[in-house]
Amino acid sequence: MGIAALANWYVSHRLFVVAKLSESIALESDAWHLRTDVYTSLGVFIGLVLIKFTHIQIFDPLVALCVAVVIMKAAYDLTRRSLFDLSDHSILKRMKSGSRRSSASTPVSMPGSMT
Repeated sequence: MGIAALANWYVSHRLFVVAKLSESIALESDAWHLRTDVYTSLGVFIGLVLIKFTHIQIFDPLVALCVAVVIMKAAYDLTRRSLFDLSDHSILKRMKSGSRRSSASTPVSMPGSMT
């Protein structure tokens, strides 16, 4: 389990580097997938060690909840970024910069009109 976690950590790190250089959300998603596998493995290991030495069973679900929160945060961030990349922000940027015009103040020329 430890060797697999280390291998996944290394591969996810390399994927993060390549994803950043290429600005690829797909590679970043793969990197996060591997990284969350590492967190899951570490969570299982930590939970087992805590239970073994303390004999307190509540550590298992507590560690699992912590790992779940980390995974949900990664999923939320990736989903948010993906939706941000898919949506058109040029209108929002123009609105924030104050260069928007209302439709009432913008003249509209119709075909055949003299304006």
